[in-house]
Amino acid sequence: MLGLSILAQRRIKKDATEGVSNSGLRIFTFFGLSSLLFVGVLILTYLFTHPTIDVDNRMLLPLFVSCVMSFYAAWAVWQAAWFKGWLRLMQVLPWLVAILCIAWYIPKRARKRTSITPAMG
Repeated sequence: MLGLSILAQRRIKKDATEGVSNSGLRIFTFFGLSSLLFVGVLILTYLFTHPTIDVDNRMLLPLFVSCVMSFYAAWAVWQAAWFKGWLRLMQVLPWLVAILCIAWYIPKRARKRTSITPAMG
């Protein structure tokens, strides 16, 4: 993703006119660096904490959010660089991915909620 984003940024600068701002690369950089920093801090915490911490899904949620946001920001940079003309239809792809993820998550979450019932008695 980093390599493609750098190539896309070069293309944008080559094709850009005065006053064109590309905040997609800034967003990509921010979330990419925050992901790397999170992983670094998690590794250091895991190595130097006794007893060692349990790494579970809940602990990795900020990393997941940062990765998703960096993917969407990279996609925005790629769109600005390469998706012109009939390739504008590719703008629909991130929305389809988001809808697919939500459609997958909601039934799974509903099953989990119904399976957790308080004990009677």
